Amino acid sequence: MQQPSLSAHQATIEDILLDPARARADERPILATMLGADFSARSVTTTNADRGPGHIRRVLREHSPCDLMRGLDLTKYVVSDHGDAHSFNNSWESAWTEIITHARTASTESPFVIALGGDQSVTWPLVTVAAERATRLGVFHIDAQRDMCELGPGVTDRNVMRGLVEHQLVRGTDLVQVALNRFANDAKLEAVAHANSIVGVTVEQLRADGITPAIERALWSMRECDAIWLSVDIECLDRTFAPGSTNAFAGGLLPAELDVIVDQVCGYPACVGMDVVEFDPSLDVSDITAHHAARVVMVALAARAARHEPATIAR
Repeated sequence: MQQPSLSAHQATIEDILLDPARARADERPILATMLGADFSARSVTTTNADRGPGHIRRVLREHSPCDLMRGLDLTKYVVSDHGDAHSFNNSWESAWTEIITHARTASTESPFVIALGGDQSVTWPLVTVAAERATRLGVFHIDAQRDMCELGPGVTDRNVMRGLVEHQLVRGTDLVQVALNRFANDAKLEAVAHANSIVGVTVEQLRADGITPAIERALWSMRECDAIWLSVDIECLDRTFAPGSTNAFAGGLLPAELDVIVDQVCGYPACVGMDVVEFDPSLDVSDITAHHAARVVMVALAARAARHEPATIAR
């Protein structure tokens, strides 16, 4: 009897994650573009989050492009990976320029962009590029904290959302923040959020209301936005699941709950891209946080693919 071949190829994410030249030459459609916003010098807490993109890519390559839940084979598509912006050693002004230039180039290839951070400050230039392609942009922010500190010291990872509103890139009513930790936000800064009519939903509210209907209501509040940018601060996860993050709290989201939210938002027609930020590989344990960050990317890709075709794998 013939023995099974040990060289039989099993599909991996490397079959779809291609450099831009190979992606353009491939006959398969480009599902998304990817880039690294490798900058973390504006973090209030010392972090090596600028190293995050490379580690997330490495862990991504351990995933299969087959989504058993949705019955989807992602090898029908390619993802064009533009690499990192190489902004990690730059000043904020230089990093801003590098990230914006990089994101603009990536956004020309696909209507959906995935950016790997970096600290939360990189969301500002990424949203700037997304706003250039929209009439009215909304930002869906998954985080334990509001990031509403004063702008006096300049942009940081703790005031970026306030900056987006005060610089009128996003209306307060078009900024939705979910998975807020009940003991992680200052009362004065919470008042700033309320004064700007920014929707805020705690982890407890999500669970009490049911995650799917809660996210439906949040997206309904953004219905007049023709484009939505999703920002995932990996600190939204319970501290147990995010050792590679400087500010994860107890009582955060479970990974499966984050999956549901990302799947729902990325499957929303107006969603044009996302970032995954605040992952510090130097703090991680056994790649726990890296795997959760990579899974966010995989869930997003599957949600986008599901918009194009029905299930193709028998379940």
